[in-house]
Amino acid sequence: MSKNSRENAGATTPAFNPILPFFSLTGKTAVITGGARGLGLAMSKALVMSGADLAIVDINSKTPKVTAHYADVSAKSDVDAAIAEILTQHSQITNLVTCAGFCENCDAIDFQPERIKRMLGVNVEGTYYFATGVAKHMMERQIAGNMVFIGSISGSIVNVPQPQALYNASKAAVRHLAASLAVEWANKDIRVNCLSPGYMLTEIAMDAQILVDNPGLKAEWESKIPQGKMGAPEELMGTVAFLSSDASRYITGQEIKVDGGYTVSKMSVSESCIVYPRKELASMRKKYFREPFAEGCLPEGGFVLHDERFSQILGSNPTIKVIAEQIEPFAHEAGVYMPATGEVYITSNHLLCAGEKYVQISRVYNDWKGYHVDSIEPDIVLANGGVNYREGILFCEQGSLTEPGGLVYMKPEEPYKTEMIISDYHGRQFNSVNDVVIHKDGSIWFTDPTYGHEQGIRPLPQLPPQTYRYDPGTGDIRAMDDSLTKPNGLCFSPDQLTLYITDTAGMAGCTHTSGIYSPAKAASIYAFDVITRHGGPFLASKRLFAFADVGIPDGIKCDTEGNVYSGCGDGVHVWSPGGMLIGKVYVPGGFKPGAERGFAWVVKAGKAVSLVLAPQNMRSIIDYQQWQQRY
Repeated sequence: MSKNSRENAGATTPAFNPILPFFSLTGKTAVITGGARGLGLAMSKALVMSGADLAIVDINSKTPKVTAHYADVSAKSDVDAAIAEILTQHSQITNLVTCAGFCENCDAIDFQPERIKRMLGVNVEGTYYFATGVAKHMMERQIAGNMVFIGSISGSIVNVPQPQALYNASKAAVRHLAASLAVEWANKDIRVNCLSPGYMLTEIAMDAQILVDNPGLKAEWESKIPQGKMGAPEELMGTVAFLSSDASRYITGQEIKVDGGYTVSKMSVSESCIVYPRKELASMRKKYFREPFAEGCLPEGGFVLHDERFSQILGSNPTIKVIAEQIEPFAHEAGVYMPATGEVYITSNHLLCAGEKYVQISRVYNDWKGYHVDSIEPDIVLANGGVNYREGILFCEQGSLTEPGGLVYMKPEEPYKTEMIISDYHGRQFNSVNDVVIHKDGSIWFTDPTYGHEQGIRPLPQLPPQTYRYDPGTGDIRAMDDSLTKPNGLCFSPDQLTLYITDTAGMAGCTHTSGIYSPAKAASIYAFDVITRHGGPFLASKRLFAFADVGIPDGIKCDTEGNVYSGCGDGVHVWSPGGMLIGKVYVPGGFKPGAERGFAWVVKAGKAVSLVLAPQNMRSIIDYQQWQQRY
């Protein structure tokens, strides 16, 4: 096209307008309650900027300004008078935004009757009075009307820790009132929607007494918001303009949440979740060996968020449930889930019978009556850890004073036949095989600390504490690492290029007790690169990955995102692949983790505990082939 042609074409082409015309409020008259300050002021600006004539009704607006009108919205006489006054200055009312609101944080049992009346009067009655008064005008004039009720995310969730039961209930009423009136008035061509803000940066909110008394609360709120910050009032302008315009003409009875993702972030719906105030606690002078943070906040157990990434793991409604409990410490190790049957096999701590120590293997299963625990008696001497293997279970056999230990395969059905896989290192007995994991190449990796001798169940060690690799195809057995004092749990990263091994030197074995804790010794997780040199496997680049702040890291697992889980002194600790502690599943007494799709089970002494977490993150790397077949 020539220059002249372009100029001629431009002369006849209308000017380009990037805004669709039905987003405009030109020719509309909007009434907004509570529109003189805070969120209401931002919405007032949005309506005016979109072209609407505006009548602001506010208890703080006794003098006119851009037609401003006084009303106590909880008083019907004030509302009726305000509507009548507005109609003397405007020919009609086409839009209503009810932003007048009242919030007070107070324990429910302490709320006084006059404050209850005030809360419900402003939030519920005020919305109802204005909506019905304006609707009557719209119906009489046959005006296609539009209403936006300002609710709150507190109308659909319970925010913590602030006590605001009555406020939550009042906003739930506003939310449902919008839906109810939308249905009732739809045939009158009147639309009603609810706009529910999240945590917003208003002067009223920031001056609230609860923030004065709890200076770390704002940071806690923001840690739960995926966008990482509280919203400015201006964040509501686009949404209120959209809902007030014809651009939303086929939307009615809906609630639109403007909250930076707060209500869909996994922490906001569970009272069993708390945020760890990392910065605040770091700067405080603490007592030596202070109690765990969660102990005072979650006496029955729960979830401690150290980083927002943990909320992605927890899902929308994480739960903890004891599924089996006995006086004896029947749930100590293993915790092997069988996908084909839904059963979990667990091993006990050392039990005594006629002066002899033994380990009980239990099968936990679920039917229509609930969870059950059956003990089984395979030919395994003092079993410990375990892993899925060949459609059965590969158990670590610690052995006894007279019988060597090793790795034993068990079929998971009666009569629970067993097969010894390996029992020695080139003729030298293992110490007390502790935990085991399978590599995708079929090799078996396991740890062999000296706990057995310390606990009086094994003779003097014949080998140093080491981590081994066994190739069942070739029979090759080799020591892979001898640098840890007490190698314990181990697992591979999802790509199997990293091996994590826990060193539990901080817990010494003891003949008469469950162990002796030494805080100055290792309670650490080490990461190693899995490499190949001259055709053989090696571990290289040993590095400290994490140190457990409570107890020792015992059992260990990775999820498909590479996050690392380990059972420690106060529950399961979760680290990012980069070694950052992102959260804890807190259960008094601690436990060891394992998982299947969307469901995690843990074992701790006399309890088997189930967790429900986010399905996409809790598929544990149990056995590579079985994992692929299942998913």
